[in-house]
Amino acid sequence: MDLTENPATQEKVSGWLAFFLFLFMFSPVLSLLYHLTAVDVSEYGDFEWAYYIDLLVYVFFEVLGVYTLVAFIRRKPDAVFMAKSIAVLFLISNIMTLFTGYFAESGVGSPINRVISIGWSIVYFCYFSFSDKVKDLIPEETRKVTWKNWLIVAVVPVLWLSVFFITFFLLLLAA
Repeated sequence: MDLTENPATQEKVSGWLAFFLFLFMFSPVLSLLYHLTAVDVSEYGDFEWAYYIDLLVYVFFEVLGVYTLVAFIRRKPDAVFMAKSIAVLFLISNIMTLFTGYFAESGVGSPINRVISIGWSIVYFCYFSFSDKVKDLIPEETRKVTWKNWLIVAVVPVLWLSVFFITFFLLLLAA
């Protein structure tokens, strides 16, 4: 579809949508910087490799955030799917962190901030599902999800599950 034919293209990315895109584009950068400066590799014990997997996940989130921002600016048919996926991945990430108990006592990685992040993930998923602004920018009839989108989104859960099962297996071997 030619963007000039779609009247929604005259609509600007603003308000809650702009805030979301800003937040989910820069949040991984802040998490990555925090991880690099405040977390010591030795805290991972025998599972030092998991530290680097965490870094990789933050970089992946950053790439996903930039891709989603560009997708909204260009009114790509997969923009809403990618934004919802980011919200779900952040939700899963924070739940897994609370479940495993590996979080900071205070600050960015504290349990209360994880719970707040879970709440924001739910709010934004609902926003992308029901917002008139999002529907105006990218009408439902123009949205499309491809197998590539699903593949991109599957990378993070596969990494997390791999780390979880490898760590669990190694702990069993060590016992």
